[in-house]
Amino acid sequence: MGLFDAKYCSICGNKLGLLGTTKLEDGYLCKDCTHKLSPYFPRRHQTVETAKQHLAYRQENAARLPHLNLTATYGDTQKIMVDEEKKLFVISRSSDVTRSNPDIFRFADVLSIAKEVKEDAEELFDKDSEGKKVSFDPPKFEYSSSFGVKMSVRNEHITDEFKVDLFSEKTSDEPHDDEYFKRNYLTNEVINLIKPGTVNDDPVPDVPADPVQTAPSTGRYVCYIRCAKCGTLIEGPAIPRFCPECADPVTLEDIGVIDTESGDILV
Repeated sequence: MGLFDAKYCSICGNKLGLLGTTKLEDGYLCKDCTHKLSPYFPRRHQTVETAKQHLAYRQENAARLPHLNLTATYGDTQKIMVDEEKKLFVISRSSDVTRSNPDIFRFADVLSIAKEVKEDAEELFDKDSEGKKVSFDPPKFEYSSSFGVKMSVRNEHITDEFKVDLFSEKTSDEPHDDEYFKRNYLTNEVINLIKPGTVNDDPVPDVPADPVQTAPSTGRYVCYIRCAKCGTLIEGPAIPRFCPECADPVTLEDIGVIDTESGDILV
């Protein structure tokens, strides 16, 4: 075949365009067929036959998506959406999974999953009387953080190890504010949902313990929280930092006391 001869897709037979095509070891995929590939399909060293097998798998995957009951979603960049009953999950930037056709993974196929946190601190500067950049006294910083996971899976149709960017970078004037703890909590929660016991929701070092986390039981009286956002009621004595239902931060205003003998809510 000459350099300027027309080339055609080895799957559907359509004429190839200038952009969006995929080169195979023994052929080509057009833009439309390339678009149907999983984002985790390894592009190198693939043949027409392996591409056909992968596209058949993708058709089967698309047919299964409408039958999922995605009961929980984690992330604001890439989202991990979970069918808790069937123990399945998908990863997608779009909430319309029937259109984006994300790969369906089984919890049991996850070989490993680990949290990845990126943190940075950048000093902020003032200007002196001559307009020169000088440090504040005491120094001030802008802190940034993002959360994701790295996982390896057992699936013959895709790359077996990849990263998922769950929560995009956000900045704050505190190293670990409420938003940081909320994102950390949710990242730990989805990891433990998929692979229980993988990670503990340990407090970040050098941050004083919040009094609501150590609220003691006083005989017949037990502390509780009632989430102001969703109304979930949780009995103490261990009071979580975030509501386990909606992940809204728990504040002192959410705390009350229950009389365990009468069942009355006293506060």
